[in-house]
Amino acid sequence: MVFKIVCDKAVNQLEKALNSKLEATIAIQIQALFEHVNSTFNKVIVDHTGATQQQFDSVNSPLAIAPRDAINPALAMTQTTSREFTDSQRQLLSLIVSGGNFQSTNQLNHINNGSLLHQKIETPPDPTKEISRKLGEH
Repeated sequence: MVFKIVCDKAVNQLEKALNSKLEATIAIQIQALFEHVNSTFNKVIVDHTGATQQQFDSVNSPLAIAPRDAINPALAMTQTTSREFTDSQRQLLSLIVSGGNFQSTNQLNHINNGSLLHQKIETPPDPTKEISRKLGEH
């Protein structure tokens, strides 16, 4: 009877030890599997996102082109205005330095009247109308 009790305790302790080792081993394997799935998933997402971006960039759809067509004139107008403003500042500075040269004054008046600006500035197209027009073409 004592032998049976000792054997039962030994079996229980062995069973507990094996279960804890087995649980630890399974947990490590599950964690390794999860990390592998996670890294594979992240790689697939990155690859898919890159491929999708390339496909989107290569598409010449009217919806992709219309905003660029609307932005380019505005950008050109901004650059032109910036250049004219810089030129005006240089002319004003040269007028101040020269002490009031008559020819420079005429150029400044010409700029101040807005005739120089109005000659170069075009009204940018309405993006909504531009998109509708592009969609109508296709």
